[in-house]
Amino acid sequence: MIDVLRYYKKKFDIVAALFVVSLCVLVVTVSILLTYFVQNKLNHDKIDELNNIVEEEVEVDEDNKIDRYAKVRDKYPDLVGFITYYYYNNKVKLPLMQTGDNDYYLYRDVEGIKSKAGTPFIDFRCDIENSLLLVLYAHNMKDLSQFGALKEYRSESYRKSHPYLYFETKYHKEKKYEVVAAFYSEVYPPGMDVFRYYAYFDLPNKATYDYYMYNIKRLAEYDTGIKPKFGDKLILLSTCDYTKKKKDGRFAVLAREVIAVDIPKGTDKPVVMVTATPKPVPTASNSNPVRTDKPTTRPQVSPTVKPTIRPTATPRVTVTPIPTPRVTVAPQTMAPTNEPVTQAPEPTMPTL
Repeated sequence: MIDVLRYYKKKFDIVAALFVVSLCVLVVTVSILLTYFVQNKLNHDKIDELNNIVEEEVEVDEDNKIDRYAKVRDKYPDLVGFITYYYYNNKVKLPLMQTGDNDYYLYRDVEGIKSKAGTPFIDFRCDIENSLLLVLYAHNMKDLSQFGALKEYRSESYRKSHPYLYFETKYHKEKKYEVVAAFYSEVYPPGMDVFRYYAYFDLPNKATYDYYMYNIKRLAEYDTGIKPKFGDKLILLSTCDYTKKKKDGRFAVLAREVIAVDIPKGTDKPVVMVTATPKPVPTASNSNPVRTDKPTTRPQVSPTVKPTIRPTATPRVTVTPIPTPRVTVAPQTMAPTNEPVTQAPEPTMPTL
């Protein structure tokens, strides 16, 4: 009988221990989830508050390249721009930060307070005023916030119904960008001879620009028919995605700035501004007006000046000196378009 009691007591102790352990795991999990959702909700509220403040306080003069966010700079010292896109009928407007450390805003909100959701940011190696390519990062959130809804661009039909993004910086007003390509990739190990889309933070010459676009088009999920040319400004939105690569997978969307063209009412043809060299305006004295029906082919000679008549007996022989040949230095040729001219050093890719 005592052995039976001991047996059941031992079994009860094991069950009780398992129950306590399970309860502790449940409490910890719930706490983590609650913390995550609370932080995410607070992050959403702070972003909405910032959006409202900037809409009221932002400067509108960009001609002088002033800091358009100067009035909110004390509270948001790293704010450099906004990216806006649409998830079906929902507008997603996100602030963009930039510091000298790409890891800083991975897990911090717009006020710099620790938060799992983090805040979208621009790579510190990009010059937001002058670079032809700006690289933007944000988390791929399960609730579709941040860049979570960006994955919809893997569908060509979705891109056709939502072709535009909207981007502004502290130096430039909001401008429209059209989606050029959407693609999957990964962060490759060092030493591999492979195209790394995340290793470019500017496209300083035509050869590099063409090489970059050639490889992006190869990675693209579908062909949009848009062919950016050297000089077109680009933004790249990059986030983690493990759909195709279980480790270090990435999904990115590339967009090109749309140059607005004025279209007159009642026509679908854009206005073409042609600058021509102005014709000289004929002048005339009070008594002898100049005729303008035919162009003047002979220079007018003042009546008080007699032409000089050269003697015909001894003509002058003009000897043209032989010019000293100039040494022309051939300009340095660019590398073929299938090879990069400049490639940034291996970056430390943020894990989003």
